[in-house]
Amino acid sequence: MDVLVRWEGELSNARIREVFGVQAVQSSRLLAAYMAERGEALSRATPRAPVKPSPRFDDVVPPTSADDYVRLLSGASTSLPGSDLLVDARPSLLSENPRLFADLLTACRAGTGLWIAYGSMQNPGGIERSIFPHSLVRAPRRWHMRAWCDLRKEFRDFALGRVLSYTMLDQAAPKLRRQDVDWNKFVNLKVVAHPEFGEEHQRLLRREYFAGKASLNLRVRKALASYVVQDLRLATDLKRDRPPQFQLYLENSESLGDLFSVGSVPS
Repeated sequence: MDVLVRWEGELSNARIREVFGVQAVQSSRLLAAYMAERGEALSRATPRAPVKPSPRFDDVVPPTSADDYVRLLSGASTSLPGSDLLVDARPSLLSENPRLFADLLTACRAGTGLWIAYGSMQNPGGIERSIFPHSLVRAPRRWHMRAWCDLRKEFRDFALGRVLSYTMLDQAAPKLRRQDVDWNKFVNLKVVAHPEFGEEHQRLLRREYFAGKASLNLRVRKALASYVVQDLRLATDLKRDRPPQFQLYLENSESLGDLFSVGSVPS
């Protein structure tokens, strides 16, 4: 209900019935319980008027995103009024294999591995190896696993769509997640408007991406940092990465050392 109040600006009995598929009596009870829980975060002009956020709403209610709102509407059992006003234009390039996904989760939980044939741009036909995954990661364009590679003797990233074949192993993982240094280390990414833009353009970019602030600081796992840099299309070299192709700049890129070699798909 917090999501509806924040992103629709109000909440009524009728909207609760639409979104959650409940009857009138139950929707009234849900709304009353919600108002009692949130208290001063909500306001209501009359007993029958929709509930609206008060000036205290943002101080009391945990933040949510517009994506949370889209997920709520898309998860409804029926098409909701207003849902056709929202369009997700992001293309999906994911190649999802439910059986592989489930088996990887099983291996992560059990601390065991898989024998896989894994294709890469250098070896598209695949190279066999044993891997021991500890986490599955939804990157912007694909799913990958973070796993110990027994061939390379290090933790690597493996795209699920490049697993050509696999067999489950009962063997215990020789290395665990707590031993994955780059996974457990966090780095700070300081994102600013590209300095080659004039002040007026920089001000516009700060408004668009940083809510008017001078910069955006992101704390991310070192093993995942390169995916963030790629997804946000951050310039890391001012001589090479220039406007208009690059609008944002990773200001502390030089201090991050080997960041941009992290997270690469094994060859």
